[in-house]
Amino acid sequence: MRKLAPLLILILLACAGAAFFFAEEQGVPKVAEGNTELLPEKESPDFSGTDDEGLERASTLGDVAFAGGANPSHPFPAVAKSRDRLSLDGDPFIAESKEEQRWLDRNGYPNSEQWTTYSSAPDHLLKQAADAGDRVAYVMLAGRSLAKGDKGAVDNLLQEARSGSNFAIMTLASYMGGSQEGDIELGYALSRVAEMRGDYRIAVAREGMFPRALTQEQRLKGEAKALSIFAKLRDESRVATFVDPRPIGK
Repeated sequence: MRKLAPLLILILLACAGAAFFFAEEQGVPKVAEGNTELLPEKESPDFSGTDDEGLERASTLGDVAFAGGANPSHPFPAVAKSRDRLSLDGDPFIAESKEEQRWLDRNGYPNSEQWTTYSSAPDHLLKQAADAGDRVAYVMLAGRSLAKGDKGAVDNLLQEARSGSNFAIMTLASYMGGSQEGDIELGYALSRVAEMRGDYRIAVAREGMFPRALTQEQRLKGEAKALSIFAKLRDESRVATFVDPRPIGK
């Protein structure tokens, strides 16, 4: 069962099985009410180029400040904020050692308590958690906002990617790869960026992210985009070590 887990997780991310990325029925995307005024004129963010203009719009990361400064009370104080006291079994993103648990925490992946609680939390409580400084809640709320049509949430996710969150990269990759409003080449490229940062488990299950197989041309274009995005995020990184290899089998 554990061998299937990476594939199931990526399918879950791509298809919004936890009900916070996006919903589609019979090919028609559902956009929640309340965010329609935030939809840009362009259908999708343009950060797919292979030069400095490629991420110009979507990587204005400093324009969206992380909301932790207000420091209100956290609505879920009993939820573990790290994997220090959690067992290896049942981790939603696979941990086979304490080292891998620490890697998942370091790269922004929700632990089992966060994943279960935050996935079902209403928006206002997730926002309160984010305002209290919870970066996992911030990324999950941004993913939920993007699913509802708020393209400005791309900036929020890239802000966290710049701060070392591979989960933010994969949240955006899953939306781009699986949503009708996304871009399958860009979804592939972003998943490769997450892999290039060190999450080598992604390679095993990548195909489960997409509704159809990519053509060879799409893969080649995706690889070019991945190199450009990776270089841009690395150059603007806010962490000391942007490439952080996942300790698999240690």
